[in-house]
Amino acid sequence: MEKEYVFKNLGVGKTIVRIDNNKLTIKRKGIRSALNYGLKGEKTIMINQISAVQFKKSGMAAGYIQFIIPGSQENKRGLMDALKDENTVTFNMNAKVANANAQEIKEYIENYNSGSSSSKAVEEDKYDKLKKLKDLLDAGVIDEKEFKGEKEKLLK
Repeated sequence: MEKEYVFKNLGVGKTIVRIDNNKLTIKRKGIRSALNYGLKGEKTIMINQISAVQFKKSGMAAGYIQFIIPGSQENKRGLMDALKDENTVTFNMNAKVANANAQEIKEYIENYNSGSSSSKAVEEDKYDKLKKLKDLLDAGVIDEKEFKGEKEKLLK
C-alpha cells in the first residue's frame, strides 16, 4: 500500500502521513508546525516497530492518532501532551475525513503487524469459529440443530 493522508490542525498546522508498504512517514509543514515541533524534518517509522496505535476521534475537541514505539515516551495526558509528541498527529479540521483516515491508518498498521490482511483474517476467523462449533457439538454442549443453524450463519 502506498498512500498519503493530510491532517490539519488550526493551532499546529498541516501534517502529512505517508504509508509506503512497510514504513510510515510523518512530515510536518508550515510555520505553526515549526513552532510546535521545531525543524526536525520528516520522521520515518518502520511499521513493524509500532507496538500500538492510539486513536481519539475529533469531535468537539481535536482528535489525534499516536504511534507507540518501544522505548519512546508515550503521551499519557491527552491532547495537550499530544501537541508536542513527535509520534502523534493531531487534527481538528475536516473531522469526518480526518477520523476516517486515522481509522484507516490504524487498521492498516494493526493488520500489517498481525501478519494478515483483513479479508484473510475474517476468512480464518470463520473457520476457527466453525471448528469450535464442531467441538461443542462433539462434546454434546450443543445439538445438531443448533450446530447447523450456526454453521449456516457463518458460511453465508
